[in-house]
Amino acid sequence: MPSMDHLVEEGWALECSDVKLEDDPFARGSFGLVYKGSYFGTPVCVKVVPMDDCNPDDIKQVQREIAALKVLNHHNLVQFFGLFALNNEMYIVTEYITGGTVRSFIDKEKGEISWSSRVKMANDVASAVSFLHSKNIIHRDIKSENLLLSEGWDVKLCDFGLARSVTEPKKKQRMTLCGTDDFMAPEVTLGLDYDSACDIFSFGLFLCELILREKIEDVLPRGPDTKFGLDIEKFLLLVPQDAPPELVTLVLKCCDYEPTNRPDAKEVLQILQPLYEKHFPSGSSPSSVRPKYIRKLRMLTLKNDKGKKSNSLVRMVRSKTQ
Repeated sequence: MPSMDHLVEEGWALECSDVKLEDDPFARGSFGLVYKGSYFGTPVCVKVVPMDDCNPDDIKQVQREIAALKVLNHHNLVQFFGLFALNNEMYIVTEYITGGTVRSFIDKEKGEISWSSRVKMANDVASAVSFLHSKNIIHRDIKSENLLLSEGWDVKLCDFGLARSVTEPKKKQRMTLCGTDDFMAPEVTLGLDYDSACDIFSFGLFLCELILREKIEDVLPRGPDTKFGLDIEKFLLLVPQDAPPELVTLVLKCCDYEPTNRPDAKEVLQILQPLYEKHFPSGSSPSSVRPKYIRKLRMLTLKNDKGKKSNSLVRMVRSKTQ
C-alpha cells in the first residue's frame, strides 16, 4: 500500500466514516470498481482499488492517477475530493456526474442531438485536453466512455488511471502501450515512441463518433490493413450532409497518420473557437441547446421495488424523446 503520509499533510486524506457507498458498483475504471456514494451529503463517485491485486506497475499507475488528480482543477475535468485506505484497498473519491457517459448518447435511437450541442461537447473536451497538456500531463485514454455529461450539458473528462506526467508533452519517448484499442493512436498501437499527439488522435476519433452518432468500432474499425490509422475515405462517405465542415476538417487534422502533422490541443481550441462563437453568439447560453431527454436521464436508472429496472418507465422516457 502506497504511503499516505504526504496526502495527510496536503489535506487530501479523508475519514472513511465520512464517505458512504452504495452496495453495488455501477462501472469499472482503471484498476478498480466504481461506486456511487456521498460525502457530507454531496453525491460522489468512489473508485475502489484492491491493492493486493495490483502489481508494482499497477501501483505506480495508481500513484500517477492520484498525483494528476491533485493538481487538476478545471471545469471540464472531474473534481477530486480526496482518498482514504481501508483493509488494503484504496478509495479514490471524485465528484459524481449525473448525466452518464457520452458513449451512452452516441446511439441514434437516443434522440436528436443538435449540432450546437455537439460543437459545445467538442469544445469542452478540447478545453480539458488543452489544460492537461499545459500541465505536462498526457491522458492516454481519451474515449467517449471517459467523458461524462452533467445535467447542465457540460462534458467532463474522467479516469486518470493511465495519465502520465512528462517533462515535455511534445517530445516523443518510450512509454507503455496502454489505452483502449479502438481509440489508440497508431504509434501507440505499434509500440513506437509517442507524445501528447496520441491524445489528439483519440480526440479525433471521439469527434468521429460525435459526427456520425455511431460507435467507432462498429463503423470505422482499424487494423493492419489501414496500419491502424483512420480510413479517411470511409469516414467521409458516412458524414451526414448537414455536418459542420469545420468539424469534419478537424477530424482529418487530428487523425493525420503522422503525429507531427496533428495540431496541438491549443490549436484545436483555436480551430473550434469560430465555430463555437457561430453557434453561441455573445450572450447566448450553451445550456439552452441541451437535448430535452437529458432531463429524463435519471429516470432511466430508477429501480422498482424488486430492484430491477422498470421497463414501463424506460418505454415512457423513450416515447417522449422520439
